[in-house]
Amino acid sequence: MTHTLLTGFKRLLQVTAALLLLSSWNAFAAEMAGQVLAVKGMASATGADGVTRSLKRAATVNVGDVVTTDEGSVQLRMKDGAVIVVGSGAELEIRAYSYQDSGADDEAVLHIAKGMLRTVTGSIDKSNYTMTTPTGTIGIRGTAYGIVIGTDGSVSVVLDGGAVVLSSFTSAEIAVLDVPGLMSIITANQPPSAPAPTTAELNGLLNGLATADAMRSMAGSGTVIEGDGVDMPDIIIPPSAPESNYAP
Repeated sequence: MTHTLLTGFKRLLQVTAALLLLSSWNAFAAEMAGQVLAVKGMASATGADGVTRSLKRAATVNVGDVVTTDEGSVQLRMKDGAVIVVGSGAELEIRAYSYQDSGADDEAVLHIAKGMLRTVTGSIDKSNYTMTTPTGTIGIRGTAYGIVIGTDGSVSVVLDGGAVVLSSFTSAEIAVLDVPGLMSIITANQPPSAPAPTTAELNGLLNGLATADAMRSMAGSGTVIEGDGVDMPDIIIPPSAPESNYAP
């Protein structure tokens, strides 16, 4: 009798442990957000489970991932068709990314902590898209833009197409960029600067990731990732941008 009870108790413990393990795995089961188109140099993603993995072509990036680059860049196509090119020394967190053909519960929340990127947004409704930076927030109106975070922590936003609305965390004032080629800078404890023509230096840095035309061409393919992702053509990554005060 005692042996039977011990055997039953042991089996119960085994089943309980298995259920706990399955529950833990499900808690960390990641929702796919996009796919890697190409990598130049070294890039990695650290998931919500704390595990860091190297990024290669056709690898997936997931909600909760923090994508980091070393001396290189990584091109991403998100599952709504958006394209993001992340430059060297950058850190991009995918805080939320859900997309359905019905439009229900669509959401994109991204955060760039350092470095630079260039992006063309996809099919997610503009009202459900947010890009945050260390100094402020970027909202869109269907758009293409670039971000460069300087060594002083300032955030320069350059418009390639459409429109963006910039706000800082410490001011109610906003800046609207609605003409391609305009830029605004968000610095700590200051409202966004008035729109002004983009500098040659910023253009050079962003073109070092991918030209605005190349970004639009890739985004214009209309391909949307499904399942575990599909093979995509590359955007050609040009040679590294020149040294600059904006380098991370």
